Amino acid sequence: MPPPVAPDEISLMIEYKSEENENGVLITFPNIDVAISTPINPEQNVSYLKWKTEEDFSFFEFPCGPLHQPKGCFVHLETNPDDIVIFSGERLGQGYLQQQLVASKRIDDLSQFLFRHYFSVYQYAMTKKAYDFWEKIKLTSAPSGNIFDLPPATVRGNIYNIEDKDELVGGYFEASSVNVIRKYLTPSDMSPITFDQIYNYCNTGICCNCLIIFNATTEAPDFWE
Repeated sequence: MPPPVAPDEISLMIEYKSEENENGVLITFPNIDVAISTPINPEQNVSYLKWKTEEDFSFFEFPCGPLHQPKGCFVHLETNPDDIVIFSGERLGQGYLQQQLVASKRIDDLSQFLFRHYFSVYQYAMTKKAYDFWEKIKLTSAPSGNIFDLPPATVRGNIYNIEDKDELVGGYFEASSVNVIRKYLTPSDMSPITFDQIYNYCNTGICCNCLIIFNATTEAPDFWE
């Protein structure tokens, strides 16, 4: 197993971005870029890194009548779950990655940020063989459109059928070292985004019963402060 590489800092950069929609109309939306600063290639060991970003946010109900007892909910999300975010330090000496972009969240629902909202970045240190596998998967999942693109089914991992080693079996078994780093936002951290009236961003249903939010629970994560 490769030695762990611990990130030093997580940065959350909040800004408005613009892009054309399917009708060619330019739209503007709030966005959060998640970046990591981390040492690489410690003690001349080449770093092969992979990142996964997750979110956890809280939501507290508002009074909805004399018999209603407001409760708090906690919601877990995966950020860009289909993205493969990897890095190879092969061409670099012992050094440092400064604000490496690992995820980007378009904010379509401001109610997720009315209370505390955590971003957790998991940094995996992999072997070169594992990195090569994920690089091939990344290339096949984002084809360029030319005739040399590899079909996804041609990516061979290290799992095979012991009775037929020529059979192509998908997947890769790996053991990685992992470190996690977290940072949370509150409404006061969300500039240039502002919250004029808290009820403007609160759907009536979730205001009275936050358990209808997808993946909601009343149990806080172990790391919650």
